[in-house]
Amino acid sequence: MNGYLANLFLSMRRYQRWIGFVAVIVLAAGWGSLSLRAQRRRQPAHAKQNYKTVFNRATAICTALGETCEMDPQPIFSVHKDRCYVNDNTPLRLWKFNCYVDGRPTWLVFNDDTAGLCYLVAEPKSSSAPDKAGRVALDSSSTAAEAGFQRLKEMGLLGHGMSAALRAAPQMNRMSDTWQMTWWVKANANAAPYSVRMELERSKGVPLGVLDTGNLVDPTRF
Repeated sequence: MNGYLANLFLSMRRYQRWIGFVAVIVLAAGWGSLSLRAQRRRQPAHAKQNYKTVFNRATAICTALGETCEMDPQPIFSVHKDRCYVNDNTPLRLWKFNCYVDGRPTWLVFNDDTAGLCYLVAEPKSSSAPDKAGRVALDSSSTAAEAGFQRLKEMGLLGHGMSAALRAAPQMNRMSDTWQMTWWVKANANAAPYSVRMELERSKGVPLGVLDTGNLVDPTRF
């Protein structure tokens, strides 16, 4: 797992402002290594969102991404008391869920302020894991773009009335055998766009990394 995460960081380093992403992924791999107050109760005392609300969203995402979904019903809720670095826009309160999508370990991290998904990290497919019916290899930039657009909708990151456009054509990373892309998403016609960065496994189009900046806090608030 740690080796895969290291490769994931390296493959995404050409994107700007992935420091927050890396920080939370390290958090996902070893939650107790940072100065955090984690609670494994179903309704943490300092949480703004209700446990059931966030759990249902996590379950919906897990279910949408595969044929089978196994959710750990006991998430980790963590509280950052201080900012880690200048312009750190990682949410101060986070819900972290562990789940298995078709046997694939997946981590879903939600912002407690918005109840929205801000990070997703998944391990590469194991040889024994089943595939979601109808998914085929993404052998071109256009098929990767189509798959990325569908994943936005499946994960609830592109709702009714929202729009999304690619910042540039998806780029193939041959070292990790993944497609990397950035979407500009708008909540409505008059809203300012924000980015959703995504890495899809080429073989089946499964998201291995997602960063939704629309569910990060505004760094100008701090």
